[in-house]
Amino acid sequence: MAGNEPDTAEDIDDDEDDWMKYANAGFGETDYSLWDDVEPVEEDEAHQQEVAMQLGTHVEEIPRAPRPAGLKHLVRQGTCDACLGRVGGKRTYGQSLEEAGKGVRDSVVEQDSHLANVREDEPLCPFCENLFEEVDLLADIIFDAIEPYDISRLQLGARFPKDQMEEEEKLRKRLGAGGSDPLKSSLVEEIGKRLKDRLDGITMVSDKPDVLALIDVLTLTVELDVRAVYVYGRYRKLERGIPQTRWPCRACKGRGCERCNQTGLQYEKSVQDLVGNPMLEIFQGTEHAFHGMGREDIDVRCLGRGRPFVLEIKEPRKRSFNAEKLAEIINEAAKGSVEVSSIRPSSRSEVVRIKDTPAEKSYTIRFTIEPMNEAEYAVLTAPVDMTKEECRVSSPIYSA
Repeated sequence: MAGNEPDTAEDIDDDEDDWMKYANAGFGETDYSLWDDVEPVEEDEAHQQEVAMQLGTHVEEIPRAPRPAGLKHLVRQGTCDACLGRVGGKRTYGQSLEEAGKGVRDSVVEQDSHLANVREDEPLCPFCENLFEEVDLLADIIFDAIEPYDISRLQLGARFPKDQMEEEEKLRKRLGAGGSDPLKSSLVEEIGKRLKDRLDGITMVSDKPDVLALIDVLTLTVELDVRAVYVYGRYRKLERGIPQTRWPCRACKGRGCERCNQTGLQYEKSVQDLVGNPMLEIFQGTEHAFHGMGREDIDVRCLGRGRPFVLEIKEPRKRSFNAEKLAEIINEAAKGSVEVSSIRPSSRSEVVRIKDTPAEKSYTIRFTIEPMNEAEYAVLTAPVDMTKEECRVSSPIYSA
């Protein structure tokens, strides 16, 4: 081929034949394998058991609620309707836990009718251990326990075993929908709903209650923590020889003996008892405590406007009172020994303020001068015999 003449068809065929020779020459081929040096590793028995357990329980394959497969697994495990509504993630506004759980169960059974009677095969709920079945019973117990008390604010609480709370939280985070309510708060909320319809004039609160009802889920019992009633006032002590607070007998240390007439008190009366005993009867409490702004001596009176105090009535059944009527009852029972005024409701914080406030007080000493009689004047003006030994006064002698 000469010059710039174009290639003929024969020349082009010869070039393709040459290229095919290189392509089929086997360049880069070798008998060496990259996996020849890799030695097979035998899996230990523990690893095989772990894989078998995961495959057998389908732990890794089960998604969390509210995905359909997750809801189906919750139903298969025997989860109760209340917990299905709580952890299923399908609850709507204003819907109860049971209603939401029943809706989840119906949707699952509609797809798989074999799960219709799963609660008969798995009667124990893995989340709450069937505690939601006892909601009505616990509401009745609380209602009967607080019936004797005059309250306007009620708070509910629950005491759970630590291991039960940990297991429920672990299971809820693994299988339940994100943001699901914990067991304790959900149970307390359901009991509160039952009580709210039965209690007139009582508000369910989360702080500063009149009564705290604490539920023990192990024994299904209720313990009441009744908050104290505090009453502020001022007292005037009109009689000497009365201590401000109870004074235990020095001989028996308050146990009671013949010296104190089995009362256990050094003094029969005290400001605390004169003021507190009538209040204890009115409020139907178990005990009272006296908190005064300072104190006065036993052998003096306390006059003027009176000393501020707060009386604490523990575990009262009654909480409301008429201040004027209460002061009248106390003054009548004291029979002139003590007089109270400025009675009004108080609080624990005021007790701290009164105890920390320094008490300002002033003493007034009153005395009278009476003329001497003849016998007293004779003794005062009688001559003294300075020769007697007891009358001699020896002066020290100093040497120069």
